[in-house]
Amino acid sequence: MSSAIPENEVNEVSQKVKEYAEISKIIKMTQEKLKVLNKKKKELYKEVLPKLETTNITKCNLAFGTIKVVQSKRKIMPNRVTIKEKYLSFFNNRFLDEDFILASPEQKAQILYDYIYVDNIEFKNQTSMTLTYSKDFKNSLKNL
Repeated sequence: MSSAIPENEVNEVSQKVKEYAEISKIIKMTQEKLKVLNKKKKELYKEVLPKLETTNITKCNLAFGTIKVVQSKRKIMPNRVTIKEKYLSFFNNRFLDEDFILASPEQKAQILYDYIYVDNIEFKNQTSMTLTYSKDFKNSLKNL
């Protein structure tokens, strides 16, 4: 019995291997280009956002979509440094409250939790840009 692969199968596999390698090469090149473009995009973001803020521009209409400047308010969760400060503040201010002294351990835990994560939570206002693509542009991407 001979286990030789027919020549037409070898040629077909050879073609598929070449096609696979070519696609892999194109993907790798595209990924490298994407890294460069993302770096440039970050640089431009840092440059454009402050200028839009100072000129009070909140919306830019483009041929393929819209850029909006968005204000958001987000919670600042305690970290190692601030949690210690919050504990100190709690034990200096609330520890001697009669409500706390008379509370059960579960209630004390809830009072402490509420003091740190509900009543004294800090917020940070943040400005960002969002890009929304138009339906026409999204549809054109589907046709690629």
